[in-house]
Amino acid sequence: MAIIGKANGENERLERVDVEIPYSNTNVSILTKLTTTEDQNNQIIGQFSLDQDITVTAKI
Repeated sequence: MAIIGKANGENERLERVDVEIPYSNTNVSILTKLTTTEDQNNQIIGQFSLDQDITVTAKI
């Protein structure tokens, strides 16, 4: 995980997310952007975002 930017109290990090594909033995690791913010109660709110749709084809 690496911090790639910080502005207006927001942290942006690259986070690796593992995705399991149902009904197969295939796992995919996706590098995605995680934006975290703190609310008024100092709770950390995280949001993942992908820049584009990802299609995975697996032989079952």
